[in-house]
Amino acid sequence: MIEPVVAMTDYLLAFEASLFAAHTARQPTNQLTLRSWLTVFFGSIAAASLAGGTVHGFFPGPESKGHRFLWTVTYVAIGVTTLGTWVVGAKIACPPPIARLVTGMATVTVAAYLIVVLFISREFIVAIAAYVPATSFLLGALLLRYRRTGDRTMLAPVAGVVLTFVAAAVQVGRLTVHPHRLDHNALYHLIQAAALALLFVGVGSLLDSDRQTPPAVVVPRVAR
Repeated sequence: MIEPVVAMTDYLLAFEASLFAAHTARQPTNQLTLRSWLTVFFGSIAAASLAGGTVHGFFPGPESKGHRFLWTVTYVAIGVTTLGTWVVGAKIACPPPIARLVTGMATVTVAAYLIVVLFISREFIVAIAAYVPATSFLLGALLLRYRRTGDRTMLAPVAGVVLTFVAAAVQVGRLTVHPHRLDHNALYHLIQAAALALLFVGVGSLLDSDRQTPPAVVVPRVAR
């Protein structure tokens, strides 16, 4: 394994995200669309992390076919995560007409991002530039949800989103604890894992709070 620490922290993130995706997909709720997009959100992070970890572990050279293929998978998965972030934020904070508008605009934006990473540039800064606006929107949506409901469980995903910004800063700034044992990539993965766990804490509340209580069955009285 070429970069074992980076690869293993990426695989750890992939495992965590896949567990969250599987749990979310099975959670009972009447908000099926929101549940589907939350599942897509976690699942796409798992796919990106799995592909990215394999690149760092076994295909570091950009000239290899495996590197090019897996890096393409990583960037496409990040695009899906970005779209899921926009849609989840719209679903939890916007009325349906505005949510549809946000989803449409996000789809166009992500399509443009995919064109850039597939044909122009695959610098990681491109992925961050696409993901930061979506993450900012999700942060605003969670804060608005908290203000409306007073549900303190929303503070956990808010903290998770803030940690996501911290992780991005670590990645862009190439901040490191140790250049070989825990470089900026591995540190980015660990912070993202903590952020994802905090985000997951709020998922159950988001779906449970929107469950509707079935109407009571009214038994007609028999005339006497």
